[in-house]
Amino acid sequence: MDKQEIAKIWRKRLQGALEDLSSLKFQKKAWVDRTDPNLWWEWREVVCGYFDDLLLVERGDREGINYHVNQKRLTSQEADILRHFNETFSTYADKTDQPNDNSGYEKILADPEWIKITQMAKEVLEKIDFDKLPE
Repeated sequence: MDKQEIAKIWRKRLQGALEDLSSLKFQKKAWVDRTDPNLWWEWREVVCGYFDDLLLVERGDREGINYHVNQKRLTSQEADILRHFNETFSTYADKTDQPNDNSGYEKILADPEWIKITQMAKEVLEKIDFDKLPE
């Protein structure tokens, strides 16, 4: 698989993660309702799935946003957009414990800070054209 194909796949995965983060309805379905046995994930999976699985945490030269810019997966403008979102999400994640039950998830879903993060994810989705690869 060449770098361009990897970039396409990575951008689609980033888009999907942001779509999940942007939808309170989806989160309620996954965290609280749990009516779909194929749709269930925990808070820590949300955080790790975004930051770790997508290599968005700065840990040396093979991870972090700058790495993705260097690999032509993001433009510098897209990187700036993501940095702001990542800082806000990371700060929230650092101070939010893994919920033990539905009431813990309901608390997150009703938290104005979390609602702001979901709105920010929507804005990132609007600002980045995920189908267009950086040149």
